[in-house]
Amino acid sequence: MKGIVLEPTIADEKVLVQFTAEISVDKHVSVKAPKGYQAVVIVDEKAIARVSSGAEKKIIEYGKQWLNKKARVAFVRSQVSSDMAWGFGNIRVNNERLQEAYTVGANGKYSVEITEVGKLLNGFSGEENVTTDIIREKTIATVKNIGTAVLAKYFANTDTSIFEISAHTAEIRKEMIAALKNETAFNTLGLKLHDLTVDGVHIPEEDLELIKSRINGGSSKAAQVHNDNSDFDDAILKITEKLNSLEESVKKYGETLGDNKSDFTAIKQEIEEALAERFAENSADFQEKIESVITEKVSEEAALWKDTLLAGLDERLQNAEKSERPQVYNTEYTAESLITNAQKETDYLLAASMIYSCVEDRLINVFHLQHQNKKFVIPYTEYLELADTATINGEYILKRKTVNGYEPLQSNVEETYNDGTPKLVEMFPIVRFLKAGLSPIDAKRAEKISVVINKIRHPSPENKNFLQRFFAREKQKKKEFLINALEFLKEKELYIEK
Repeated sequence: MKGIVLEPTIADEKVLVQFTAEISVDKHVSVKAPKGYQAVVIVDEKAIARVSSGAEKKIIEYGKQWLNKKARVAFVRSQVSSDMAWGFGNIRVNNERLQEAYTVGANGKYSVEITEVGKLLNGFSGEENVTTDIIREKTIATVKNIGTAVLAKYFANTDTSIFEISAHTAEIRKEMIAALKNETAFNTLGLKLHDLTVDGVHIPEEDLELIKSRINGGSSKAAQVHNDNSDFDDAILKITEKLNSLEESVKKYGETLGDNKSDFTAIKQEIEEALAERFAENSADFQEKIESVITEKVSEEAALWKDTLLAGLDERLQNAEKSERPQVYNTEYTAESLITNAQKETDYLLAASMIYSCVEDRLINVFHLQHQNKKFVIPYTEYLELADTATINGEYILKRKTVNGYEPLQSNVEETYNDGTPKLVEMFPIVRFLKAGLSPIDAKRAEKISVVINKIRHPSPENKNFLQRFFAREKQKKKEFLINALEFLKEKELYIEK
């Protein structure tokens, strides 16, 4: 007579413990624990035996007294759990020292490993399988409480400004892990924290605006100039914040900067000097300074993800600038005819505006990219999936290398779930073109075209300097570049003449 073999039937990595149905024990019933599992035989709600990974045992081998008893088996995964999301918001911080008041939140992922199987089984009824969702329900409150205490400590009555917040994610992660290692919420379930990441620290846009409004209302010369140029300088503050975040990653992961592997102290100093110069003289070469200190100091091996980050920052900068540019109305001219017959700079400016508007319109209405509040957005989970696959010659476009592997570039969070985890994030320019079906190489070219066209349609001394350097480096005239760009965009169905 062929015996019954009890073994796991669910391959889902989210299931940490799976229970079999009750069965009457006879001399033919055996338990098989495949690799990656151990099995616990349960009779009358008591564990009577364990079967180690890779072994198969008949239940009566543990005693003939179990014959005809009702038994069931718990198969316990020995691997680390899959990642579980954590997040929180609405921590009210009142930093009297810096005169900043705002709400802050954070999000990330954590995983656990099983240390005591008996405790884990005793913590659950056995009526349903134990999944990471159930583990999360029992532990998320502890993670949030620890995270809230750690995060609040960093920003209440310290010298850490709201604009330096992203530079402290590594320290926040380290302190959260240390605090959670011995938490009873994990220990009583026979678990311990395996790892935790901090994927983002978030401040509502309205809080940022309130603080900036207060800064702009100051009486100093710098504050007055900042008030006159607030939209432009808000974008610069975002660049500075990104640089602070990049500085932290350099310190943590040891990326090469230049030849001497120095930190970002020189960059920060040059940023501050450039800001001071703009306040004092509204310097025309301000953007050139910003660009040069980033480009020259960041390692060449990070060029692809650096370009992705800078393209996104540049677009925010251009769209914040209050330069004069023409509105695009119905006209008998096409972008192609304006470029071909261009006699003055305004011809190129109008053509660039027409191209940019058409591409944006087609991304929204033809390729159906999600667009809200004048921004292209993407579900965060979809962005992470895209980051996993977008590469050029084996190098990630949307990830940067860290000591723990590759981590996705963090885009601006536009919408969160109730627990503070990101729901929608803003698309980097290259993400839009990937979503429109372009290959990574073509998307990279479209990103470069978008950056240049955006600068042409926003006339300013800074953009003029950038374009002069760009066309000299490319060994092209503006007309030649735009004609080639137009042909490429037509070929990819991103532009049509109306």
